Amino acid sequence: MDLKDILETWRLRTPNEWDELTVWTDLLQWRNHMYDIVINAFKGFSETNQQLHQLGYRDKAWSVNKLAFVARRQGLYEVCVKVLNNMYGFLTMDVQVWRDPILSMFYFALSAH
Repeated sequence: MDLKDILETWRLRTPNEWDELTVWTDLLQWRNHMYDIVINAFKGFSETNQQLHQLGYRDKAWSVNKLAFVARRQGLYEVCVKVLNNMYGFLTMDVQVWRDPILSMFYFALSAH
């Protein structure tokens, strides 16, 4: 099993959508910390192996989006916006993949508030 498979398994194993947001936050913040470690470990590969360099970014973006989605689903619109504004921490996300869902949730949270 390689690191990509482990990250995939993490992404698929989440709490139930009806679980309290604190359960989601604890789990996904810990994972984001782990993704930061992976991202920092593979920083030097941006020129030689782009896939390896992007290894933690997509899963980190997915986690942030999922936490914002759950907050929005639970009616916590301010939390949704805060998550989207503050949790990424990296400017070099795979923008093509994640820009539209982020903007959609961000605008929905703002308009519903």
